[in-house]
Amino acid sequence: MQKKLRITNFAVGEYGILDNNQVFTMDDLGNRTKVNEHDGNDVTYSVDNLTNRYNSVGPNSLAYDKAGDLIHDKDDYNYQYDYENRIVKITRDPNDTVVAEFAYDALGRRIEKKDLIDPNNTRRYYYNNDWQVLCEYDGSNNFICWYAYGNYIDEVLLTSPGSGSTFFPPGTQCYIHDHLYSPVAPMFCYPFRQVYERYEYDAYGEPAIHTGKGNDGIRLRRTSAAEGRREGKAS
Repeated sequence: MQKKLRITNFAVGEYGILDNNQVFTMDDLGNRTKVNEHDGNDVTYSVDNLTNRYNSVGPNSLAYDKAGDLIHDKDDYNYQYDYENRIVKITRDPNDTVVAEFAYDALGRRIEKKDLIDPNNTRRYYYNNDWQVLCEYDGSNNFICWYAYGNYIDEVLLTSPGSGSTFFPPGTQCYIHDHLYSPVAPMFCYPFRQVYERYEYDAYGEPAIHTGKGNDGIRLRRTSAAEGRREGKAS
């Protein structure tokens, strides 16, 4: 019988940022039943045997629509989808406050992210033929920044607020990547090369952002990232 390979232990701290590990307990189908988190606490997962979906994470229940899309997560965020199962609105309990709304073009690319918590974080996106975001504008169509890429579709090498004859003004950022081409450190590349924060990822790709020499890890969730300060890049 062929042996199944599953992640059961994930060691972090390769760069000295996070010092604790995560330990995963799985069922026979590879679903998580318990995770010992970085802080040492256990989080339990309940799985629906008929649909192979999680019913709950810790004490919090999850809910799905008839298409199998997640419509309520463990942090009380609610999700609405369009006919192609794309998220178009995120709200949060207990008052069903609208957090974010999304719009797409005819090719299925997300062209607007409207932040209803902080309208200054609303963004409109313009793409090239390879589905890469070339530049961002705010909700009033003011230019924010442009991007330059490497060999892969999401391998951002540089982002700059410059335009016209000033392509690399102060605020231009370069990104350092790991062996998976995931960004691990952005740095201001003009006028001084200075790393201002660092990223680490857990076994499932969830990022931790550190801005104070590794002592203030901020762990972000991708699904609710529209409400956070990294909402456009973490989602």
